[in-house]
Amino acid sequence: MNQKDVKENILNILLVEPSIQLRTYFSETLKSTKEYVLTNTSSVNEAYEIISKDYEKINLILFNWILPNIPGYIFSQQIKNEPKYDHIKIIPYSQNFTEDDLFLISEIEIDYIIKETISDKIIEKMNEIQKDYLLTNPTERKIKELKHFIHEENLEKCEEILKDEKIKHKITSVHKYLYLKGEVLILKKKYNETIDFFQKKLKKDSKEKEIEILRNMSTMGKAYCHAGRFEESLLIFKRLEEKSPRNLRHKVNSGDALLGLDKIHAAEKKFTSVLKDNENDKDSIIGMVKANSILGNLKEATAYYNKLNGKFETKAIISYYNNKGVSLVRHGKVKEAIEFYKIALHFFDNFKGQIYFNLGMAYFRVNDIENAADSFHHALASKNFDSLTEKTLIKEFQENGVDNFVKKFKKSHKK
Repeated sequence: MNQKDVKENILNILLVEPSIQLRTYFSETLKSTKEYVLTNTSSVNEAYEIISKDYEKINLILFNWILPNIPGYIFSQQIKNEPKYDHIKIIPYSQNFTEDDLFLISEIEIDYIIKETISDKIIEKMNEIQKDYLLTNPTERKIKELKHFIHEENLEKCEEILKDEKIKHKITSVHKYLYLKGEVLILKKKYNETIDFFQKKLKKDSKEKEIEILRNMSTMGKAYCHAGRFEESLLIFKRLEEKSPRNLRHKVNSGDALLGLDKIHAAEKKFTSVLKDNENDKDSIIGMVKANSILGNLKEATAYYNKLNGKFETKAIISYYNNKGVSLVRHGKVKEAIEFYKIALHFFDNFKGQIYFNLGMAYFRVNDIENAADSFHHALASKNFDSLTEKTLIKEFQENGVDNFVKKFKKSHKK
């Protein structure tokens, strides 16, 4: 973000409009106030190019909801799903918003829309948006920061903000912020506590707005999925899909629940249905990496992984791989777990040690001690070595060394 311009109340706007006439109209109207710097684009692809290079300088994206090739409901979700764009406020305009459009706009927290583009009120509307963007209310500013750090999965920063009792009170008592409480609990891996929190709130707060209920249900559905309660998670997201069919996240979350239920091909259908609408949807591509990892398809998993350009490793994803492999082992599918972890090694760097440790445990489970020892050796040489040192087998491995560890195991397993 261009801090100098913001301090002078000058906002940088990216305009996405195919029509030359409308681009000219917006350009002349907004520049006349001398409070906006405008960059014009005629297509979404051109807009993406500018955003990827200059996103820090962009404050507002003003765009036609009825765009050719990539419609506004897809474009808006792409921007909303990228944490580094959280500071950008998006403003769609159209004279023909449908009920489904307006529902989605509210659901993904687009604060402003413009229904009358050619109007003498356009400056008044933009000034209202400008004032909101530059708000100085400390509580609202901290809420925005909290949303951003949740998006980044930065629990440490979230907890720092929640030291403020006003913020803590808001996310536990104000309807429209309750989902933020749930998202923080999920980051803390307190999944059952998240579920309990929403179950109580949904019973008690029957006067919530429908849109707020949906946000809370979505967060609760994610908690169910993380807790391994996939049937309940799928039930929630199926309902959300029916209610808000244009929200691509509901389809992706249904896909994740189906993966948990080992309905891999059904999950793939969910992910590919999203990719038909948006071939660059990151969460669906990640879903396809996970699905093909489970199926043992390294080539296909790698092809999808390569589309992410390195944007794969997160705490949520390593948690998924850890939990899925452990689940396979518990259900007696140790060979499948080993193949699953071996494929996963191709996709992790910072968390590779955890994959190696789990791979070692799977080998250990089938008494393949040499491969177990080799995996533990790689785990200890990894970047996140410190987080593994409390594991019992790792301690034993460290104390005995490779050769003695193997000899001790073989001796204890002799008849």
